[in-house]
Parts: sequence; structure tokens; C-alpha cells
Amino acid sequence: MAVWKVSNDPTFPLAELLVGHDERTRGAALNLKKALTSRSVAAKNMADAWSSSPDLRDAQTLVEARQRKS
Repeated sequence: MAVWKVSNDPTFPLAELLVGHDERTRGAALNLKKALTSRSVAAKNMADAWSSSPDLRDAQTLVEARQRKS
């Protein structure tokens, strides 16, 4: 659930690892994320998990994200 926290809580310690797409792109409209640097495997994996799960992106709370994960 770290990816949900990173994407929704700017105070989360890993929040700087993921960035949104340019606002003019389809990725921004879909609330997709990308890794800040391609050298970080953890950031790449979190971005892939976030971008591949519409249920996770639609969750409004951490509890809801956990329920949708199952």
C-alpha cells in the first residue's frame, strides 16, 4: 500500500519517488504516475503498480485501497 500513500500523501517519506505526467497528456487525465528516475527499481515498480490498477487509483482512503487490493 506504499504506492497509494506515495500517490496521495505528500508528507509520506517516499513521496518524491513518483511524479505525475504532463497535464496535457492522457496519463495526467488518468492520474498515472511515473518514476522520478529510471535508476530506482522501487520507484519504477511503484509506478507500474499504480498505473496498472484503476481500482487502486480510484480508492479515496487507504482502507478502501486495501479492500480493493483483495
